[in-house]
Amino acid sequence: MALPPAKDLQVLGPVSIWGDVGEAFPRIVISPEVGKIYFGSGASVATQAVDLNADGLALVDNDVLRFGSASSGDVSMRWNGTLMEFGPQGSLLWSAAPSPGMSNYDTEFIHYFDDFLDSTIAVATQWTVTETSANATQVIQTDNATGFMQIDLVDTDDNDGSQISFIQENFKLATGKQLWFEARCRFPDAEVTQLDWFVGMIGYEDMIAVADNMPANGFGFRKDDGDLKVDCFTSDNGVNIESTNVDTLVTNTWVRYGFHIDGGATGASTMTPYIDGVAGTPVLLQTYATMAEVSPTFMVRNGDGVAGQIIDIDYVKVVATRP
Repeated sequence: MALPPAKDLQVLGPVSIWGDVGEAFPRIVISPEVGKIYFGSGASVATQAVDLNADGLALVDNDVLRFGSASSGDVSMRWNGTLMEFGPQGSLLWSAAPSPGMSNYDTEFIHYFDDFLDSTIAVATQWTVTETSANATQVIQTDNATGFMQIDLVDTDDNDGSQISFIQENFKLATGKQLWFEARCRFPDAEVTQLDWFVGMIGYEDMIAVADNMPANGFGFRKDDGDLKVDCFTSDNGVNIESTNVDTLVTNTWVRYGFHIDGGATGASTMTPYIDGVAGTPVLLQTYATMAEVSPTFMVRNGDGVAGQIIDIDYVKVVATRP
């Protein structure tokens, strides 16, 4: 991995990075010969003295080592308690996740990814389709630049809806088991204020019939009709905890909706939402005891009886620690 340009970080002496992604106790150790780290450039650099003990400069859980200012192009490193995050500011969701290049990736982690490229696949063979009208369509689009699934309500009746849930519920939360999720979606109709939708993972239920768009068991993002606010939430046995207004919906605009669940102790685990790679306010999860197995799910519902709503799904990706 490359460090930022010399003008952003000047270190006099060796720089060592100990540990690898997934290692139990990785440490970043900076040990310049003069015992100081220099930030900035030229004669105006500021100096920060470093107490070089036997462990060098050790970062505890969630401490950040950042190179440069706070702009989106700068680089940071953070040990999140389980894995090392490294990457540009504002894009740390997948840099914190296990990498397919790890020798234990296939044996220690579950990986699901669908890029919706093959339009010959019948959606109902891989997804459970729920709909209020047989006129609704769920189709992988043909010959386009990115490949995407489109759910089109077609009808304009109020509360008309359509939902797809992956046919297998292969993921379940537990202490010490982390989960990463991301789906790239857009809502192309010109009128998206009067629109309900859900993007995330649930233990299967008919979300079209759920007025608040929050399942009995699951977690993800939702939007209610009547405004443009996107909320992030967790639901455990019908009890919901939210982080509200994590994004403002814009018509016909691709957005990456992602989250990371840290696998903390039951009742103390958190889910951090990511909008286009930028972390938001974490949401607490309740207990694991009543949480069901979950699968990726997408739902769209008409909120005004005027427009026939649509959701486009470019891809969905889930990575989790094996039970």
